[in-house]
Order: sequence, then structure tokens, then C-alpha cells
Amino acid sequence: MRRLDGIAYWVIEDPDEIYDFINSQIRKEWTADAKDEGRNPQEDIWLLGLSKREWRLEILQLDEIKPNPYEFIPKISYDLGETSQTK
Repeated sequence: MRRLDGIAYWVIEDPDEIYDFINSQIRKEWTADAKDEGRNPQEDIWLLGLSKREWRLEILQLDEIKPNPYEFIPKISYDLGETSQTK
């Protein structure tokens, strides 16, 4: 358990424990997500490779965290002042 600005949060530091947590608890959530999205978890590339991944905790300073420049976020705006006319 750690605390940041008065907020307590849980952290796993040991890579083996992170691996176990990801491949048990988090896998269940991701499997359910795949089903909800209409994908077959038995054929999901991310889930199939999950057990081969290595996990570790890295502590970063906030100024080291930058937005992903390759992530596309559509900029959509709506004019809620406009009214539609019906016939």
C-alpha cells in the first residue's frame, strides 16, 4: 500500500506477482471485454500472447509522461444551440 497526496493505492512491485495478477485477475476482465466486443477470446492475439509477456513496475516523474503522438483522438464538436426542424 502506498499513499500519494492522501490517497492510498495498492502496488505490486515483484515482477512474478505482477505476472500472476495479470494472468489471473486481469485476464478474466480482458476475456470478458473481448466477448462483449464480439471477439473470440480463444483467437484474440493480445490474450494469446499474454502469458509470454514480462511485467515490471517502473516509477516515473510526471514530467516524463507524454501523450502518445500516434494515438488518434477525433475532435468532434456539436453546436447544441442549433435546433433541427421537422416537417
